[in-house]
Order: sequence, then C-alpha cells, then structure tokens
Amino acid sequence: MAKYNAKNSFKKLKNLTIERAKYRAQAFASELGETPKNVKNFNFTDKTMYGRIDLNYDTVFMKDEFLKAISQGQDTFFVHNPVAESFRLFRKRMQDATAQLHIPKDDPYLTDVKIYRAFEDPVDLYISYMNEQIRIFNDQVDVDLVSNYSDWCNQFVLFCQKGGPQYPISFSGFQRTKRSNMFTSGLVISIADLDYHNDEQKSKFFLENNTLEFYTKTAMEFGFYVNKNCPWLLIYDLDSPANKLYQRSLGLSTVNEIFSKTYYLCHKYDMTYLKFLLSEGYSTFAGQNRIIKKPKIICNKTYFNISFRSNDINNIIYNNKYYINLYIKLKNIEEYNYLDAAELRRVIQKAIIFEEKLDISYSIDYINEQYKDSYSTRPGSLHNLIIEQNKASEG
Repeated sequence: MAKYNAKNSFKKLKNLTIERAKYRAQAFASELGETPKNVKNFNFTDKTMYGRIDLNYDTVFMKDEFLKAISQGQDTFFVHNPVAESFRLFRKRMQDATAQLHIPKDDPYLTDVKIYRAFEDPVDLYISYMNEQIRIFNDQVDVDLVSNYSDWCNQFVLFCQKGGPQYPISFSGFQRTKRSNMFTSGLVISIADLDYHNDEQKSKFFLENNTLEFYTKTAMEFGFYVNKNCPWLLIYDLDSPANKLYQRSLGLSTVNEIFSKTYYLCHKYDMTYLKFLLSEGYSTFAGQNRIIKKPKIICNKTYFNISFRSNDINNIIYNNKYYINLYIKLKNIEEYNYLDAAELRRVIQKAIIFEEKLDISYSIDYINEQYKDSYSTRPGSLHNLIIEQNKASEG
C-alpha cells in the first residue's frame, strides 16, 4: 500500500482531509530527511500565478517569437526559449544516469523523460472561456429586456455581478485566476500523465521511488523547481544561477528583463478582446432573437408592435468612451468591488479624459494602476493571508 493514499474518490471527507494533511506535512521531507530547496508548493497564495505575473504584479503572456518547439515523435510541444535548453540538458543527464544504472531501466517516467504537457496559449483559453460565458448569458437573459446592444451589455453586467470575481471577464483578470493555469507561462513541463488529485500515484511513481533524490538534485542542477503537490511538474526557475549563462546569451540578464522583453502585458489587450467578444456575442443573440414583440392594450385588447433587432453596432454610439465605462464596471466586479461608487465615477471620468487627451492605451494603463493595490490584498494573496492571520491572533 502506498504511503500517501488521498484521492478524490474517497467517500468520506474526513478521511480525505486527513490524508491530504499527511501529504502536505510529510511529502519529500519524510523520504529525503528534509525538503529540497527546489521543491516548492505552487498551490499556495501568489505562487499559483508563477510566470503569469511580473515583478510589478501585472499579468503577462508570452510573445510568440520566444516560444521554442520541442519535437517528440509525432508530437510538438512549446516552451519558453531558455526552458527548452535547460530541459534538453536535464533529459540528457537522466538518460546518462539510466545508462550508468543509477536509474532503473523500467522506470516509466524517469528513464527516458518525455513531455506530456507544456505551453498552452492563454488567449485561446480566454476566448474559449468567454464564449462559453456569453453562451450561458444568451441562454438565460430575458429577451424582452433587450432591444439593442446597450440593453444587452447592461444585462451582461448584471449577469457578471451574480457570478462575481470567480468568473473574470477581462483577459488580465482571467490570467490572474484558476480559470487559466501555470502552463500558459511557458515555464512549466509535465513529465508524466498522472492524476494530480491522486496522492497514491504521486507516492508510487515519485515519492517512494529510489530515484527521488537524484531526480530533485538533477532538476535543481539544471534550474528547475519541482512542484511539491505534483512531483512530475518541472517549473523553470527564472532566477536560478544554473540558467543565467544561457539567459544572458539571449540578452536576458535579469528576471525583470525576461518579463519586459519576452512577455506582453495582458491589460494592454483587455479592451481589444472585450470589444470583439461582446460585439460577437450580441450579434449571435440578435441573430437568434430577431423579432421584438412589445405589447400594447387598446380597448381592453392586447396587441403587439413587431420590430426587428439589428445586429449592427454603431461605432459612433459605442465608442471608446462607452467601452471605458463598461470595462471599468466589469473590472471592478472581478476585483471584488475594490472601488466604491464615488471612486468608480472618478476613475471613469479620469479614464475618459486620458482617452480624449492622449489615447486609449494611456486610459487602460491608468485603469490598471487603480487596481494595483487590490492585486496584493485580494483574497488568496500572501498579503491578505497575513492580514487574516493577524486578525485571528488579535481576536
């Protein structure tokens, strides 16, 4: 029987909780005497967003030109350029160790290390997610309350208020939540196809594996973290001395340079994606609900005025000013209503001035800055956890 046994199929929550706690407390330290420095819990507070937020707490996504392909049989995987080189060296060392009999030749995952999952495009994930949210909204919205695009957007805001922060609408908000994932950073490689929720598999194939110590040390040697909760995930350490030489050859001397040169800021694309997705969503709605029937009573008899919804969205009416107003309202919902009503009006007014005097990009930058403090204090962040712990100790 494996040392750690928790899995989601447990019928009793109590048993599952006990086994999960056992894993959190003992995994790696129990097997190796201490937890290796490069074994980290990436399910804890801000570490869940490793590689998705830069040093300024802005969400980011990779530039395509810095993605490098790794061919594996008929499959091709992509990772950040320096990750590919570190992984090549790591894989070769594991192969050499197998040839020297340091690793059993029948080990299913560490003998001939393979990639099972790597980079996933966050834009594709976001668009797919938003299309599903809009589909659900279109199915639920009261058709009689929508005569035009403005009505549809107003109802969509109400829909988002019901969903709350767990259902982000902006691209930058999406990339900051569990709706996205670590693989969108381009820094993560999965070398097994095991079930993340199954501690028995973690135990059998990695933690009770005699190669565990060699595996973790080799990962550190070539600049990788090992995810404590998912031991087959290798996470590229942006600040590892082992990675500095190759990074410098690419003109990437610091972590800040890696983010500034090889990643885009998500919020820069928020408005572009939002305008497209909402306009497409309304066009679908209008196409499926062409007829508008409005009742009127004449001489105690009910008649209906019949008209047709247009899916045309007038860019003069629905201009940058309109979308700034809409964007800030949606942003405030996904940021836990960080701004009160008065502050919300102030930010909208000032953002519109920035758009009129400068351009829309300055306006979006300004809006993003208004929520900077919320990123470090929102529920689930390390700062918020410290605040809650202090409250508990004072109580």
